[in-house]
Amino acid sequence: MSASFEVVIGKKSIPLDPSWLQKRAGGYAGVALDIGTGDGRFVIAAARERPDWLWIGLDPVKENMAKSARVAQSSVKRGGVPNAIFIRAAAESLPGPLENLADCITINYPWGSLLKIVALPVKAHLQRIRECGKPNADVEIYLNYSTFEDPQYLERLGFPVSADPANDPEMLEAYVDAGFALPRLKVFKGDPPFKSQWGRQLVRGADRQSLHMSTRIR
Repeated sequence: MSASFEVVIGKKSIPLDPSWLQKRAGGYAGVALDIGTGDGRFVIAAARERPDWLWIGLDPVKENMAKSARVAQSSVKRGGVPNAIFIRAAAESLPGPLENLADCITINYPWGSLLKIVALPVKAHLQRIRECGKPNADVEIYLNYSTFEDPQYLERLGFPVSADPANDPEMLEAYVDAGFALPRLKVFKGDPPFKSQWGRQLVRGADRQSLHMSTRIR
């Protein structure tokens, strides 16, 4: 058992059994890992669209995922999503039992320490994220780019007030050094192209911008 990784079952959670996870993953065409999943709505929607894949939502706060976990574990007749599971763990504790498991990794509108990991970035923790993926696994990251127009918020997070991940060669180098392909970057305005209450709240408004970072594990 892994004490720092727990499977969320409604408001409760139980220790994650790595052998159980490997068995679940083996029954699907692919495995997607959503780090910092928040309320888990993205995972539920994606799992319904791709029932041949196992979708894993990971977040350090189990209460955030409680509703989505209950939905996932309901009977299929009642809208259950058997190919979605939710795990309580911090990104800093990765990879643990998730090592070399994912064919795709997503990080959607992180904040706090996870934002710092992917946008500062923190190379040691980037390597932990990389270790969750298989070779050539796709990695898709969406950031609230408008955050970097708020010097006070950046200072609280420990970013330089001039931080700009869309124009930072050192950030790209950190990803390459951590074992990722050179990320492709795109800034856009408007809602994100997926269902995420948190993401939509962050980018609400015509002038709010997002940064899409697309890469893969080498």
